[in-house]
Amino acid sequence: MHQANRDITRETKTKEAEQESTLRKRDAEKGQDKINKIIGELENEVECFCSTTGKAYIQITEGEENRVVIPIASKQFQNWFRNICYQYFQLILPSEGERKAQAHFEMLAEVHGKRKKLYRRIAKTGNAIYYDCIREDGRILKITKEKIRYINNCKVTFIHSAVHASQSKADFTQKPDYLKYYIHNRLNLKNEQQEILLSAFLVSCFWGDEIFHPIIQMYGEKGASKSTCMERIQSIIDPHTIGLYALSHKVDDVALLLGANFMTIFDNVSSIPWTISDLFCRTCTKGVQSKRKLFHDEEQVYTELNAVICFNGTSQNVVRSDLADRTIFIQLERIAPEQMLSPSQMKKEWEEDLPRVFGALCRTVQGVLGDTEAVETKSPFRLRDFYDIAVKTARQLGYDRKKVEQAFRENRKIINEAVISSIPLLTILEEYMNRPGIKEKLKVRLRSFIKI
Repeated sequence: MHQANRDITRETKTKEAEQESTLRKRDAEKGQDKINKIIGELENEVECFCSTTGKAYIQITEGEENRVVIPIASKQFQNWFRNICYQYFQLILPSEGERKAQAHFEMLAEVHGKRKKLYRRIAKTGNAIYYDCIREDGRILKITKEKIRYINNCKVTFIHSAVHASQSKADFTQKPDYLKYYIHNRLNLKNEQQEILLSAFLVSCFWGDEIFHPIIQMYGEKGASKSTCMERIQSIIDPHTIGLYALSHKVDDVALLLGANFMTIFDNVSSIPWTISDLFCRTCTKGVQSKRKLFHDEEQVYTELNAVICFNGTSQNVVRSDLADRTIFIQLERIAPEQMLSPSQMKKEWEEDLPRVFGALCRTVQGVLGDTEAVETKSPFRLRDFYDIAVKTARQLGYDRKKVEQAFRENRKIINEAVISSIPLLTILEEYMNRPGIKEKLKVRLRSFIKI
């Protein structure tokens, strides 16, 4: 009797388990059908494409005008798809439920999508410059020689991440003179020549990847406000929600930052390994970093190195000649104790100044765009395009051409010193030649040698 009851109970539990399993299968199939339906509906509302390096993206429209580009193989895509399923279809995706959508949209991008060039923050196409303000309404700042205005529809495709912040609304009533005033009176640069070079650098950033950009090294003793100055440059050109970066000695880590930002600034750099120095040089000339894709033997992942690079430190620490040739050196003077401000005072002051500085910078860029007068002098700097923009920027700010040439000569002198300091034998020779009487004795010996 008891055995029969146990058998009946066992059979009942088995049937219940089978029924439960069947129900779960049906629910899963319904869930998959619903996911398939959602994917099918989204196909008509998004654009799938690949970047020039072959990475898959989708472009969605938020609101009426704001277009957002999302990497398909990213957490951002997963969260976007999960939110669509929950908000519009009342479906909570099961674990790994978004993988199906990723695989499908990646296929659409690679097989049926176009190849598009993606821009970060700034793009120059033809005679127009576009600046991604990362506004909620999606409006883009367009600068031409005729006018500066915000537009809704832009022919270039921008991409940004969560660390990229929106730009303040510019005060376009400011003239280029205000940029010159601000750099001279609010930044403690060593001399006027360095003010010219920094002004030219800020303007040249608006030429995007159309030109090769110099690398900025800012240095000075403690209390020279190097980090603060770099933070302000960052907020003028490429605002971030986070602070300045630390310089890793791992090439892949640095390459990741150089591929993810329009401007990458490294704070408190004490030394630059030769591998990172070479990476900086390749970034300056728009190189590509490749590495093997994880869990694949042959497939490669490519990173376009387009970032504008800046870094600071207490001393001039560029020692390799190829990097020095591409670098603009900016020295800061120590701030007097009575002129120092508290962090809250500096923040308040900068929030008031930023719209005016950005507006004046845009007006300067507009002036340079409209300057068709050729720069006939030979460039004293390796990057010719930057020199041309520097000369035209100086015209807008009222600097004499001779001062521009002097600024580049001083920078060339620092470059030569950097090269000499990297070769111990030359350093020893320089110290020997600076001893009293050595130069005169050498001249006498050379004269006697020539007579022979």
